[in-house]
Amino acid sequence: DLDRDDPVALTGIVARTLVEQVGHLGQPGAPLLRRETVEARCREDWMRVRDRFIAGLDREAVRLARLSPDGLTPSGYRYLMSVGAEQRRNREQAVQVFPLLRPYLMMPAFRVVRDAIDQGRPLVDVLATHWQTSRAAIRALNGVERKDLGLMAGRLPGLFRLLEDIPPDWWPRDPATWRLFAKAIQRIQDVSQRPISSASNQLWLRDCARRGYTLGDKTSEDFVRISEEMEEFIDMLRQALEHQHAEALRRAPEATRSAHLRIVTSLRTVLGLEKLAHTARRFGDHYRRAVEEFARKAELWNGVRWPVIGRTEARSHAGVMVHPLQTPEDLRFEGQRMRNCVAGYVENCLRGRSQIWSFRLADGTALSTLETRTRTDRNGRHLVAVCQHKGHANDPPPVEAKRALQEFMLDLHGDPAALAEYQAWRQKVLRRPLSERQRHAVMRPVLAALERTLTGPWAWERLLAIPFGVT
Repeated sequence: DLDRDDPVALTGIVARTLVEQVGHLGQPGAPLLRRETVEARCREDWMRVRDRFIAGLDREAVRLARLSPDGLTPSGYRYLMSVGAEQRRNREQAVQVFPLLRPYLMMPAFRVVRDAIDQGRPLVDVLATHWQTSRAAIRALNGVERKDLGLMAGRLPGLFRLLEDIPPDWWPRDPATWRLFAKAIQRIQDVSQRPISSASNQLWLRDCARRGYTLGDKTSEDFVRISEEMEEFIDMLRQALEHQHAEALRRAPEATRSAHLRIVTSLRTVLGLEKLAHTARRFGDHYRRAVEEFARKAELWNGVRWPVIGRTEARSHAGVMVHPLQTPEDLRFEGQRMRNCVAGYVENCLRGRSQIWSFRLADGTALSTLETRTRTDRNGRHLVAVCQHKGHANDPPPVEAKRALQEFMLDLHGDPAALAEYQAWRQKVLRRPLSERQRHAVMRPVLAALERTLTGPWAWERLLAIPFGVT
């Protein structure tokens, strides 16, 4: 950047300064050659020569080049001056209308867009094609500066993906709102400690957009739970497709999986983030009821038991006993007594996706049911997060249970060895393939839930009927 005021160690400047200083050596009263003196002279010479050089350049091209994040660089100036008057005018207009383009115009991958600018073609259309986004999204960035977008200014493809899940009516329309948008993204990432591209943070950003880019009342864990429900729904949909197309999967695994990916991707695109979240929640309700019904009829899970985090006996916290539920019978009993659908969490517990706990008084009176899930943070530490804590008939838990929960969570995190042991078991279980009989039994409630959840144009039977060659 030619506007930088720090000295540039050009050979000529340094040599001239040294020669002038060395000429005084050996003479009585001659000043010593000091580093500070050399640097001051270098800076003085550099700024004088630089200012004279810049004064001889085209003023308008200099002004436009200085607006670039890289400042007044020779390459930026040359881009505006190396063509005829008409092309130069087109280039000046492009960077004035879309200031965010400036750093991209020097990139080799942006050559198609540069050529379109020189030819005077509609820039909105060209940019929409280049970034595979809508024309409305491109227009929304008209006049927006890098300072208004913060870190997202250098991640425009990611920015357009975020806008796809926000209704256009909620998009920022002026620099002040874009700054709020950028701050909301930064706050969400700081609080959640997850990238903004994660499903939970995209949901949170959408909720912020609805509120004028304020965070609102929901917490990071609320959106993590919703995104996990979405991921589980998508994963079970994919598994169900593979189960139903098992023969095709054996004959042509790559083509079949590619077809399933197209179906799942199309469903996510058509539904959008918010509708997908509602669909996932509805699927979860149907699935838990289907599992409970199937387990009751078939006695599928007789004799099954899963490990818990730490001690298997009940723990006492704040006068409340916390019992780990380790069998399908435990879940059925808890569901009947608390009038909730916890009996449908058998496979989640078998797979280590959930841990279920019952909060009771010393006399056995049930207070609440707790679902936790284990996670590993970016530093590799194992954590336990509260997923749901409900009282009788899914009412809020009583005060005694809330107090006990705080002590209980501290107790769980106070035993990192037990957490690591549980996580190791969970990873092993998740990698273990199911037998053909087990797969059939596990998929029955999934298929029943999909039939009840997916209706209309995206009904389950219609998805199965889609020819593999159709996108």
